[in-house]
Amino acid sequence: MIPKVSPELRQTIAWALDAAARRRRGAETPPHIRPIASDLALFHEQAEEFARHGLKQRVAILRDEDEGSEEIPVLLAPDPANFDTSYNRLLSTLERSGLEVRSTGGREAESIMIDRLAEYLAVRNRSLGPGGTATVVDSRRSGDTILVCKGYFLTTATAFGLSTPATKTLPSGRYTFGLTTPAGDKFDGVIWTCPTKVRLNLP
Repeated sequence: MIPKVSPELRQTIAWALDAAARRRRGAETPPHIRPIASDLALFHEQAEEFARHGLKQRVAILRDEDEGSEEIPVLLAPDPANFDTSYNRLLSTLERSGLEVRSTGGREAESIMIDRLAEYLAVRNRSLGPGGTATVVDSRRSGDTILVCKGYFLTTATAFGLSTPATKTLPSGRYTFGLTTPAGDKFDGVIWTCPTKVRLNLP
């Protein structure tokens, strides 16, 4: 279920994103924002790379685990240090996954980032700690390499574990999962509120 976000949390993230853009000195990052502080700076680095390449920022359209009809745009996050390769690989992964990709930019991209970050932190902040309960991921077969991305950045993904099941304690928050197939990586197109039990209907 998509978590409820307080106006105060969204406003704090908007301020922190703006502060990262302006590289303000002396402003202390609120404790509940610190876990995503590096990603705020990364957002701006990626925006600069998209602009330098003459491209608009892109989002993939995902859905929530409750299978509601609401579209959830999530920003693509290629590696700024290896932009061309990681961007093209990410687009190939999304096409292989059957996920819709749209162009965005400017204030809309910032608003999407703020919304997804706020949802991630709303889950994290209501938990008793950064984790504590394992997330369990099942896929259709044994031996799959399960991948995970934060629910506010779609990247080339990091390894979560081997199924079935794959088990790992993640910081509480929102995540999307996928797996490595012989044809390449695939995402399931769902954002999950973790810790939880995930069922991947892949490959």
